[in-house]
Amino acid sequence: MASMRKETDSLGIVEVAADKLWGAQTQRSLEHFSIGTDLIPREMITAYATLKKGAAIANHASKRLDDEQYKLIVQTCDEILRGQHHDMFPLHVWMTGSGTQFNMNVNEVISNRCCQLAGTPLGSHAPVHPNDHVNMAQSSNDSFPSAMYIAAAVNVKERLVPAISALRDAIAAKSKSWSDIVKIGRTHMQDATPLTLGQEWSGRFPAVGMAIFATQAKRVTDEMFIEAGQAVADQVPPALLNQGLLYPLQANILETEIQTAARVAKLVFDSGLARVERPADMVSFIRRHVYKPEYSVVATAATKAA
Repeated sequence: MASMRKETDSLGIVEVAADKLWGAQTQRSLEHFSIGTDLIPREMITAYATLKKGAAIANHASKRLDDEQYKLIVQTCDEILRGQHHDMFPLHVWMTGSGTQFNMNVNEVISNRCCQLAGTPLGSHAPVHPNDHVNMAQSSNDSFPSAMYIAAAVNVKERLVPAISALRDAIAAKSKSWSDIVKIGRTHMQDATPLTLGQEWSGRFPAVGMAIFATQAKRVTDEMFIEAGQAVADQVPPALLNQGLLYPLQANILETEIQTAARVAKLVFDSGLARVERPADMVSFIRRHVYKPEYSVVATAATKAA
């Protein structure tokens, strides 16, 4: 029988295999939601590691994490980004809520790996606690969609664009090699003007080229932020709308979110995943789009329409 250890959380004690890095909440999900064979996409693991690393950098900069906790979390995230520990993320896609269980899976694995690095027992939550430190100032309602965006960016760059580019090149090659094969053209169900098979295939080339271009936007426009903000503009008090605040104000949480967003964005740019021009000052760029005065008219109109 496999050796077991005890993990605890707010619901009590759970037994986990001694050689696993996950904790109580992951184990409960395994026991109650092991539905089918579809695991969380592996791209989400590295996407979440990028996000957790960015959050740790922001929380350390604001003096919420001490030096040891910060270094351990960043070191563990870097290990995950290099492909280590991926077998410690066993959850299925069929789970409750907004991805909370996978978010906690990531938190618990990072916490327990930090324990290993610090020489403390697995499950001790010291010196790094999965919820209080790894998940500091985060919610799965926000972090899971953000990780999805990062994962999508990775796949667009590393899989989609290369695949479409290969298809484009293959179509171009066939268009050239079939340039001497004459065939009857077709207009719906009738014969039409003869053309070469190469000409027929060359018509597909521009569409594929445009598909590649569409995945590589060059800049973020104000309209993108306006569209995103209209969905939440009705949550902003009228007085603040008139000042140009498009996004809901949540005491000091908003500033923390701006700082965290900037750190995560920097990691995305450093990884070469961004498809937009890099702002010179990331924090100022994000803050400017949150508080921009001219949004007040748009936001007010959106509120009235709602």
